[in-house]
Amino acid sequence: MNTLLVFTIIAAVACMHVYPPEPTYHDFPFPRIDRYNEIQNWPWPKYDMTQPPVVDAGEFKGLKVAIMAATGAEDVEVIYPYIFMAARGATVEIIGPDWQKDAGISLADWTKPTYVLPMTHTCTEAADMGLKYDVIIVAGGSWCSTVLRNSPKCVGLVKSALKSSTNAIVAPLCSGNEVMIPTGILGEHIEITGSGFSGDVLTLAGAKYMNQKVVVPTAYHGRLVSGQDPFAMFQWVQALRTSILTYHH
Repeated sequence: MNTLLVFTIIAAVACMHVYPPEPTYHDFPFPRIDRYNEIQNWPWPKYDMTQPPVVDAGEFKGLKVAIMAATGAEDVEVIYPYIFMAARGATVEIIGPDWQKDAGISLADWTKPTYVLPMTHTCTEAADMGLKYDVIIVAGGSWCSTVLRNSPKCVGLVKSALKSSTNAIVAPLCSGNEVMIPTGILGEHIEITGSGFSGDVLTLAGAKYMNQKVVVPTAYHGRLVSGQDPFAMFQWVQALRTSILTYHH
């Protein structure tokens, strides 16, 4: 019996070593813009994640923005545009699949969980309430984009925004561009960028995939702003700002 107890303790210790405790999740909302470059344990430490300078803190006042995400979203692809929009006065909401409403959206640094993000509305709620967003940002992350593109309600919001007459702007980033596939618009052979891993599926869906940091297809006159990956965010948000100032000022 004593021998069994010793082996049980050894096995438990080994499991603790192999399976470390769950990470401590940080609170939301994210740090203020003036603390942006002071975030502790910020992922992608070798790359410059500096935000464009804020010239007018009220530039986007009155603008209603939705960031569409699901569990597995790359955290920087949610945090970066959230701070960019909020720092300029926009109202930012988080929307996502219905089944994640209570649990929240678990963001990740590649595969490591980092933040738990509460949802403002599910995609179904947003559709049923007839909410109109000036900008819908679609976050990437392989699991995230797979979940979103298989959610008819989330896809429907994106498609409705692009097909509406309200000058709504859709801005997918990285593999978030795959959410454009079930909308059917890629069959129009529009230009688009996205993660290198997404290039083949975007091409098969009918798009003209372009290996560029930012692509704004001519067919949608600045109302579709696609970014390639996290390293394109600085250029992507500035292209998005140009579209916002064109259609909403």
